[in-house]
Amino acid sequence: MRLRIFIWAVCTFIFLVTPPVLNGEEPAPAPDPEKQSRKTPVVKVVEKVNPSVVNISTEMIVRQRRRMSFDPFFDPFFDEFFGKYKTTSLGSGVIIDPEGYILTNAHVVLRATSITVKLSDKSEYNALLLATEPRNDLALIKIDPKPGAKLKAIEFGTSSDLMTGETAIALGNPLGLSNTVTVGVVSAVNRSVELNGRIIFKDFLQTDAAINPGNSGGPLANIKGKMIGLNTAIRIAAEGIGFAIPVDRVREELVDLVERAPLTTLYAGIRLRTEAGKFYIREVTEKSPADEAGVKADDLLVSVAGEKVVSAVSLAKEIARRKAGDKLEIEIKRGGKTKKLTLTLEKCPATKAEKLALKHLGLGVEKLTYSSARKANMKYLDAVVINEVVKDGPGDRIGFEKGDLLLEIAIIEQRGPYSVTTGSVKVTGLDELERFLSIDVSGRLVSVTIARDGERFKGKLLAR
Repeated sequence: MRLRIFIWAVCTFIFLVTPPVLNGEEPAPAPDPEKQSRKTPVVKVVEKVNPSVVNISTEMIVRQRRRMSFDPFFDPFFDEFFGKYKTTSLGSGVIIDPEGYILTNAHVVLRATSITVKLSDKSEYNALLLATEPRNDLALIKIDPKPGAKLKAIEFGTSSDLMTGETAIALGNPLGLSNTVTVGVVSAVNRSVELNGRIIFKDFLQTDAAINPGNSGGPLANIKGKMIGLNTAIRIAAEGIGFAIPVDRVREELVDLVERAPLTTLYAGIRLRTEAGKFYIREVTEKSPADEAGVKADDLLVSVAGEKVVSAVSLAKEIARRKAGDKLEIEIKRGGKTKKLTLTLEKCPATKAEKLALKHLGLGVEKLTYSSARKANMKYLDAVVINEVVKDGPGDRIGFEKGDLLLEIAIIEQRGPYSVTTGSVKVTGLDELERFLSIDVSGRLVSVTIARDGERFKGKLLAR
C-alpha cells in the first residue's frame, strides 16, 4: 500500500513539474525578463507590423527590335527572337486584406512580366497585377494564399492629424530574408516633390527615416503600429529625406484601384467614396442590383456579407466570389438608422467591344478576370477571354474555342506577292478591341493571335 502511494506521489510530482508538449512540439521558452525590459515602443511596432510586410521581386523582358533594312515586309514575329534580355528589380509591399490583396508602388511592378511575393514566413507566391495609379505611384497586386495560411492585414491609421516631429517607422523587406526597419520623425506634411525643376508628386509626407528602393512600397507606421503612409523611393539630390504617400490618399485611391481591377464580370451598380476612414455610397447606377435593392447615394456602407467594411476590397471580394443570380446582403446606415438590404448580382452589361466581336468575328468575349487568369496559368491580366464561339461563325471555322485568350489582332493586306499585317493591336483589354473593331473590318481578312494551354496560336479569319 505504501509503495503504491509512493509511486502515485512521484508520478504526480513529475506531471506537475514537466511542461506540457502540444502536438508533438516543445513549448515556447519562457520570456526572458531582461530581453523584455529592452522592448521599446518601436520594437513593439515592428513585431506588430512585420507580418504584414512582404518582399516583391519582379522580372521584365525587354525587347530591342532590329529591322532588316532591305526588306520592308520583314515578318515582325521574327524580331521577337532578337535583342531580348531580362531585368529584375526588388521592392516591398504591404498586405491590406487577408485574402491576398497587397499594396505597393507602381514603379516596383509596372511592366513586369512576372511578380513574386515572399511573406515574412519565407513562403513564396506568384502575384498578378490588378491595377496601377502611376500619378500617385500606387499599385494593387494579389496572391492566392495557400490553404491554412493566415495573412495579417496592416491596420490603417490616418494622416489627417499627423504632427511634425512624431515618430515615423519605415518598414520593408528588400531581399526576402528579413524585414528592415528605419526610424525617424515626420519632418513635414503636404510636401511637393520636384525632379529636374518639375513637380512630380504633391502633398506627400516627408520623413528622415531612410527610404530606399528596397523598402519602397512598404508601410510607414506611427508609434501605435498603424500605417500612416506608403514608402516611395524617389531619387532626388538630397540626403536624409524620404517620402511617403499619405495613408488617407492611399485609402481614397484604393477605391479607384479596386473599381478598375478585373476581379469579376458581375456588378452591383455601386461606386464608393471614403471619408474619415469610413465608406459611403458615392453613386448608384440606375436600374442596377443596388438600385433595385434600395441603396441610395450617401448611404454609409457598414458591412458586406456579415463582415465589417474595412477597405474598398471588402465589397469587391464578396462580389468576385459569387456568380450571376446570387444574393449579397449588405448593411447600410442612413439618417442614423441601420438597414439590411439584399442585392441580386447581375452580369455586367455588354460593352460595345463585346457586341462588335460577336458581330464581326462570331466570338463572345469578356475581360480576363483574376480567377480566369489563374485557371489559365497566366502571369498577367492584359488579355480578353473568349466565352462563346458562334456555330459556323468566323471564329468557329478556324477552330477557336471557349476559354481561348485573345492576345493580338490585325488586318491582313496583299501587297504584290507579300501578305502583310497592318494596324496590329495588342488586345490588353476590351477598349483596345473596341478601337480595332470600330473601323470597317467587314469582308476583310483578319489575323488573330490567341493563347491556349500556355501556347500561342495564330489564325486567319474573314470578318463578316
